[in-house]
Amino acid sequence: MYSEYFDSSTLTAEDNNLLSEFATRRAIILHFIRQQRKYVLTCPACAFPTLHHQGGFETCPVCDWVDEGQDDEEADEIWKNRNGKLSLTEYRVATGYALRTLCHEQKGSLVADPVEIIDVIEQHEARMDAFQETNSMNVDDDHPVWEAWKKEKAKLKLDLIRK
Repeated sequence: MYSEYFDSSTLTAEDNNLLSEFATRRAIILHFIRQQRKYVLTCPACAFPTLHHQGGFETCPVCDWVDEGQDDEEADEIWKNRNGKLSLTEYRVATGYALRTLCHEQKGSLVADPVEIIDVIEQHEARMDAFQETNSMNVDDDHPVWEAWKKEKAKLKLDLIRK
């Protein structure tokens, strides 16, 4: 179906380590979600439980991946849609490096406890809902409300780091 593929044999050892961290995080969170019968899905790019509909074109608030339904089976395919010209594999690696850099800057590490992760994400969703209720989002791109929205959005990543 897709004529372009990412050659995953070109990944470095560090790239593969990041993919392994992704897979471990996803497995732990998926196990917890199933065990607790929570209705939330893990993002196929960062593994955080941020999505509510498989392939529903939701944008992950952690990594900005747009869920078009692509997942492990097609991870090396380059769909060239809303997620640009990267395969899901490349996006996972790039997200892993970005999260690692942020953890280093904050002198911390990603929260690993699924209970805490889901709590942080639910709090973020509540803050964003409240933000949108009190602010008109039908304004020009350079309106100050967008700067405030970006700050609120960035807070999620910081809340997912344990210092």
